[in-house]
Amino acid sequence: EKIKEALDGVLFIDEAYVLVEKDRGGFGQEALDTLMVRMDNDRDRLVVIAAGYPEKMKALRSSNPGLGRRFPEDNILEFPDYPPEVLTQIFRQMLGRLHIPVEPLVDEALTRIVKELYDSRDEQFGNAGEMENLANAVDRRRAARLYEQHLQVDVPLALEDIPPKYRSYLKTADENLS
Repeated sequence: EKIKEALDGVLFIDEAYVLVEKDRGGFGQEALDTLMVRMDNDRDRLVVIAAGYPEKMKALRSSNPGLGRRFPEDNILEFPDYPPEVLTQIFRQMLGRLHIPVEPLVDEALTRIVKELYDSRDEQFGNAGEMENLANAVDRRRAARLYEQHLQVDVPLALEDIPPKYRSYLKTADENLS
């Protein structure tokens, strides 16, 4: 049905590698087989974009000899992670949308946290999604603090609103060493 809906347009499959993961119920391979047939039969009416983490997408392509032909190397785009400056900008925009005021001291701490998140990232780093997780986490803790202390909604974000998981990124190298 989804392929039919996408005819004369684009079918975007996010995290496409789950189609070949064994512990996903077994329907992925059937969907992939159907997709490959339709990519041939409807090649003039269908564009398929398969997205996902690079290593997992390589595993997907190598899982079936026909996938390499349908998703040739020349058509693969890899997007680098956003640098810390851009991630910080995205994070600030998210806080703005949540109407959370931030004072300079806390902003400086959050900037350090974002940089440390970036510096310690792995192949599953979520880029803007990671910034959304951080924004939602501080929003929840701030909301709880405002409620418990009967504060107004325009009270700025405080260091205590940063969950311990993220606050741990504020430790200096000397603190970690000791």
